[in-house]
Amino acid sequence: MKNITETLQLKVGGPVPDSGDKYVKQLFTGSRRKLIEVLLKNHATLSRHQAKEPITVLCPSGNGVFRAGPLLDEEQRLTPGTLVTLEAEIDHEVTYTGYKIYGRLKTLKSLIG
Repeated sequence: MKNITETLQLKVGGPVPDSGDKYVKQLFTGSRRKLIEVLLKNHATLSRHQAKEPITVLCPSGNGVFRAGPLLDEEQRLTPGTLVTLEAEIDHEVTYTGYKIYGRLKTLKSLIG
C-alpha cells in the first residue's frame, strides 16, 4: 500500500506478560511517530519522565491516574476510553490504581515528532 504504513491488531484483555509490575513494549516505530504499550499492575507507577515529542495517551483498560506538570499537580483519572494529550518536554507519570476484571492498567502512548 502507498498510504497506509502500518496496521496493528491490538488486544484488550488477555494474558498479562509475567515481567514484573511494569511492562513496556514498542508496538510501532515510524519516521514521525511511535506507538508504545504500557501495562502496570500491583499499584505500580511509571515514574516521572518527559517525552521529546507531544504525546497522546489512551487508556483502553484498567484504572489509573495520569499526573503532569513541574509539580505533577495536574491530575487526570484514567478509565477505559480516557484519552490525554500532552505537549513535549512536560513532566508526567502514570500510576495504576486497580481494576476488578483485568488487574492492570494498559495505556497506549503515541509519540509524534
